[in-house]
Amino acid sequence: MKIVFDTKEYLEKAWDIVEQINIDGSIATQLKGAMLYSTLNICDAMQLLIQKSNFVSANILFRSMLEYLFRAYWLNRIASDEEVLETIKEDNWPKTKSLHQLISGKNQLIDLLAREKIKIQDILNSYTHGGAQNPLAQLGSGRHIEPNIPESEITYLLTMVQLNIYIILFEMAHLSGSNELEIEIEIEIMKIVDEVMDVNIIERS
Repeated sequence: MKIVFDTKEYLEKAWDIVEQINIDGSIATQLKGAMLYSTLNICDAMQLLIQKSNFVSANILFRSMLEYLFRAYWLNRIASDEEVLETIKEDNWPKTKSLHQLISGKNQLIDLLAREKIKIQDILNSYTHGGAQNPLAQLGSGRHIEPNIPESEITYLLTMVQLNIYIILFEMAHLSGSNELEIEIEIEIMKIVDEVMDVNIIERS
């Protein structure tokens, strides 16, 4: 599928950009950058797993990708310096419902992803904890066990990955303090959002 290799291309461009972004050396800023970097790693893994038709592993990473992104956004945009340092010291994060409330209304794409996560949270829970969702998707026709994933689901997964990539880039640009880089990346974000919405993969509202 074309979207598999389009997403790979987006990731390669994203890594090129991320590796050129400079941020200050404070422990708080470094944690924010490392969370965003870690989220991009998960995006990378999901694309590669889908390319190899390993949908079970990709699905298991889906919830982690979103949760890493939401936590990274909270660190970068909402948490005080004291909260960031407390997170480093205690590894204590806002609970899921509280986190969703804290990030709500701050960014259109973050809100969209949060809605998607809530909409499919039972499926994501099944993926993560070894429920029936993943095994049932391996039941092909005949006597063979094989991936039986519709193209629409693959497109949906990779669309979510693409949106995560662009939010990560925008947040990294914000972290660098470069207004020019933020503007440049925001233009690219809106291009991909328009592409995603045009094919009705996810709802605009």
